[in-house]
Amino acid sequence: MLATTLPKLPGLAGIRCGAIKMYYDTYYQAPSIESMSMTAQQILCQPQYKHGIYQAQFHSLDLFKLACDSGYVPHLSELSLSCITLKSWDNQAASFMKKYENLPALKTLSLELSTHQSSANHTFNLAKMITRCRALQSLRLSFTTVEIHLSSLINKVQYWEHLTELSLHAIETTEDYLRHILLRHASTLRSFELSNTTFTYSRVKNQPCGSFVDFFQFLNQSMTLEYAEFEGHNFGASVRGRLNGS
Repeated sequence: MLATTLPKLPGLAGIRCGAIKMYYDTYYQAPSIESMSMTAQQILCQPQYKHGIYQAQFHSLDLFKLACDSGYVPHLSELSLSCITLKSWDNQAASFMKKYENLPALKTLSLELSTHQSSANHTFNLAKMITRCRALQSLRLSFTTVEIHLSSLINKVQYWEHLTELSLHAIETTEDYLRHILLRHASTLRSFELSNTTFTYSRVKNQPCGSFVDFFQFLNQSMTLEYAEFEGHNFGASVRGRLNGS
């Protein structure tokens, strides 16, 4: 039904898909169709799958692909997807990448991706897509485990002219690299969220991995944030905090 309805919409501007909430490899299954009223069953007529937890990721990607096939890419301003493994994104979304090589109107990109061992080998196509979103104003990247290095997603020369919001969850990076990305967007960035992030050792000899205390001082001195939120740990030291009007 969706495949025949979506192309008929006068102007699709955004996609949000994520029926099953995901927390660190824990999935919360929605109630079964049979437990709902007859009216709800008629509305939610999507077939049940024996392995519904794993099928959810394909529904999200199918919806995105359908929007691409229907010609909405030039006008798409929001893309928010969850319930997808990074490996599935790398394999499935890559198959129709030519249809979204250019996302000229995309202002909001929010991706919640499940990661697992060897996920770091599946960042190429995601990074390629992020690079092509030239008009981004809000970027949110969230993973379930700390395996993905920031440099594999956002390259050192990346610049979004209108970026005002950046949210990163469960990544690893050197403090210097994160500082560099933020400084490139210091003139526009007003909201920054960082959680469950690990500062890794730099390849530069004798350079420390980084300090959250030094990083907070950097934000205070070099950035003009109106909102900042932090939650996570670094070598056992818990860090929680929120700042408005910094």
